[in-house]
Amino acid sequence: MRRPSLAFLALTGLASFATADLTVLGVFDPAHLGNLCGIAVDPVTGDVWLYECFGPVVQRYSSTGTFLSEVFRAGEAANDVDIEIIPEAMNLGGTVIPAGTLLFINGEMGVAEVYAIDPASGAVLSTLTTAFGASHVVGGALHRSRDTLFLIQDGIPFGPLANLVAEIDPVTGAVLGSFQTSGAGFEITYGDLDVSVGGNLLVVSSSESTIAEFTPTGAFVREIALPTGVTALSGIGSTSSAVDVWVGSNGGNAWRLGGAPGCGSACDILPFCSGDTSVTDCPCGNVGAPRHGCASSVSPVGGQLVGVGQPRLSADTLVLQGSDMPNSSALYFQGTTPVTSGQGAVFGDGLRCATTAVVRLRTQQNAAGSSQYPDAGDPAVSVRGGVTVPGVRIYQVWYRNAAAFCTVSTFNLTNAVSVTWGA
Repeated sequence: MRRPSLAFLALTGLASFATADLTVLGVFDPAHLGNLCGIAVDPVTGDVWLYECFGPVVQRYSSTGTFLSEVFRAGEAANDVDIEIIPEAMNLGGTVIPAGTLLFINGEMGVAEVYAIDPASGAVLSTLTTAFGASHVVGGALHRSRDTLFLIQDGIPFGPLANLVAEIDPVTGAVLGSFQTSGAGFEITYGDLDVSVGGNLLVVSSSESTIAEFTPTGAFVREIALPTGVTALSGIGSTSSAVDVWVGSNGGNAWRLGGAPGCGSACDILPFCSGDTSVTDCPCGNVGAPRHGCASSVSPVGGQLVGVGQPRLSADTLVLQGSDMPNSSALYFQGTTPVTSGQGAVFGDGLRCATTAVVRLRTQQNAAGSSQYPDAGDPAVSVRGGVTVPGVRIYQVWYRNAAAFCTVSTFNLTNAVSVTWGA
């Protein structure tokens, strides 16, 4: 759609600058592509997907800029558009689509439509017509921990529709909530958003010189100044590394930036489903022990698992800390995300949150007082569990419980954590 000139917007819409935390790690400029309106990164391979404004195809490149393949876009030619490679299976418009699917978000006319495209064959796997958009939706991203889509609209509609971010139900297309970036002085021309590993939204605009960070509910967090020479951004996409992003410009360049917002000491580690099927099934063990006494606990929750550190394949610094388990045998195990993301499958007196490719990480050991399976306050150990490639793994602890306090079996499960391993 027609937009005001960048010169005009530079005089009227610049947001305040913040400390320059970003660095340029790489850049390429595909000679046969002009203005870029969409950029996405495959979290497994690291390949970069680009969409040229009004182009007929979406193209895939290596991280060094070598052309690899292309597929036809879905829907009409557009410059109000974005692309995304989903890192896990999801339900889009009532159809479950696999991890690695290319999403083509077309916001050119009326409400935004989201097309799921097979990145190998170009076949359209599913289509979602959302309830959001006034012919100017320029960006979008999947929020993994919330199981929702976020879309962003430029400033042309004016008034309450300008610079609007909306959270979308990916099954029905309904709007779950919204906020305006202009409340923080950040105006969208060509632009995009993505989700940081901490769950916040990273927003870029071709008329701004920063990346703006917002919480999913719209609270402004900060702005991060772009490195010198990185300008007119129209797209942003995350890599498998927690603090790397690719950004694209409407001048045709694609840059890899380091130092993007992460999530501190718990980077890439998110809560993932409860291990207990209900508070009455088997959440308690030794009578009288804290959180293990059925009679004295109003709302027992069973064993707990948290993760801390930087999960990098090159560093192996992830620590899993188990707590609030009875003094009995226990073991960590690892698996991949189930199709029913966040729900788990009934297993004994609990829910197994990792239901595919499950492997044990340690042999059984006593939970209380053990450095490998500690109770509350005991030390924990670093564990990688044989992960050799970047991606998502689910971690959980199985532990034995006294038969008198269980309804089905003699064991239970902690909650789980979802860990995205970076390179």
